[in-house]
Amino acid sequence: MAMLNPQKFDIDEPQKQRRIFAFGQYPAAYLVIDLSADGRLMSYFSYEDSAKRLVAFSGSTDLRLREGHWSHVALVCDRD
Repeated sequence: MAMLNPQKFDIDEPQKQRRIFAFGQYPAAYLVIDLSADGRLMSYFSYEDSAKRLVAFSGSTDLRLREGHWSHVALVCDRD
């Protein structure tokens, strides 16, 4: 969970997103949360299973944060 108060969405980078959070080392186990240039939160989670195969999931929200306003955000991951 986090409280975010973005002051500016636009960024002069090819991917047009800001990294909010990153944890782990790719590919063993990696989780990132990004903020897109249009204010949507995006996530990516990957890990290696017991056979060393990469398992990956990504997602985003249709809801958009507002510049200059506080938002409480949370990401939940439920897996076996």
